[in-house]
Formats: sequence, C-alpha cells, structure tokens
Amino acid sequence: MTCHGVTKELTVPVKATYLAGKLNERMSKMTGDLLVLRSSFSIKRTDFGIKPDMTDKVVAEEIQVRVAIAGVSPKK
Repeated sequence: MTCHGVTKELTVPVKATYLAGKLNERMSKMTGDLLVLRSSFSIKRTDFGIKPDMTDKVVAEEIQVRVAIAGVSPKK
C-alpha cells in the first residue's frame, strides 16, 4: 500500500464473492459474471508519515480503511 508517498507491504483479510451470471443485475445491457472483493483493515497514520506530530485528539492514530472492488467477465 502506498499512502502519502510511503509504501508498505500489508497483509489484509479479503472476502471474495463470485456471482455467476449476475452482471445483468448491475448493468442491464450486459450479461456475464461478477467478482466482488471486500476488505476492512486499519493502518497507523504515523507509519505513513501522516502528521506524526499531530495529537490524536484531532486525527486518530489508527485509521480504518474499507475497500470494495468489483470485476466483471462479460459474455459475448
């Protein structure tokens, strides 16, 4: 993960959901499959050099990150 110009390798939990034939439910003019990846994890802002001198009363030291990515495999 790269944040604020700092790159760190992270291991995070990921939930993968494969939805065969469900693309048309999201995009009515297309048919195919969907793959949805979801993850939720925390990072420490000071690990990425984000305001290391700022008190956590203004911005928390631990930041919650939530990610959802959808991929499609359209059928022709």
